[in-house]
Amino acid sequence: MPFSPIAIRTEEVRSFNPDTGAVITRTHEGTEAQITEIENYWATANIIDGTATGRGYKTVKTKTPRGYKIVVTIPDDQLYTDRWSLTSEVRHIPIWYGEGIREYLGFSTPTGTAAEQLTQNLQYYRARSILTQLLALYQGGNSAETSAAFTTSETNLINAFLALGVDWGSYSEHYYNIIFQIIRETDSIEFKRPVLTRNRTLPVGSTNQAPLVGSPLVYTTAALIADTSIAMPAEVIARITNVEVGIQTAPPNTRWGWKLRQDNAEMMIGFGKYIECKDWVFDRWSTITNTFAT
Repeated sequence: MPFSPIAIRTEEVRSFNPDTGAVITRTHEGTEAQITEIENYWATANIIDGTATGRGYKTVKTKTPRGYKIVVTIPDDQLYTDRWSLTSEVRHIPIWYGEGIREYLGFSTPTGTAAEQLTQNLQYYRARSILTQLLALYQGGNSAETSAAFTTSETNLINAFLALGVDWGSYSEHYYNIIFQIIRETDSIEFKRPVLTRNRTLPVGSTNQAPLVGSPLVYTTAALIADTSIAMPAEVIARITNVEVGIQTAPPNTRWGWKLRQDNAEMMIGFGKYIECKDWVFDRWSTITNTFAT
């Protein structure tokens, strides 16, 4: 810097704010001309060819009993870091395809041959048909509602429904319980999905910038941990290692994994920073419509 050696730098402090980043604060003392020279230098550094750079250099000049003092605030452009977060979100799935419901109805496993799966699906559709007729009756859409024996109690509802001559087939009491639960509440259940997010700040010219992914990949937990381009730290690995422990077997043509969802990047040329945001969502993903990382 073209500063006179007579100007003395009396203090330099580096501080950090997690929201705004790190800054370096320098204090110089000297004559008015020397301090003005420093002030002009940093004012010029904020502009290149008449265009503001957005670097955010700030100066405060004051007069003291010994002369003049200037405090220079310099954003630390060399602060590069990764920030990881683990959150969760809830999505709703049809009640007939929840593992707990399937087991309650007598299907001990969600896997099986194609014929077994087809049989189960046909049973689900038949149950849905019964449910539709029950709802019509329950909501007053059927003439049987005028029967003196009809009430909204479940026992009388079943009797009224049977009086219509509809074949209940071999359905067990468990099917009735599920159907009436749907009438009372909803035909979907909540499914919690863990979400892993990584925010990175890198130099604009860094070779570690991750390229944008055209076709989002799905990773098993082991594959996600092993991918060196993701560079997951040990603290994060310890939190997600057991996410698949005790989990139910995925249905045919699906697989548990982490799907890349957000794949964003922002370049802040004036600050010399490149900011990335990626997140991966854990769920059962189709092996037909998704690409799994090898």
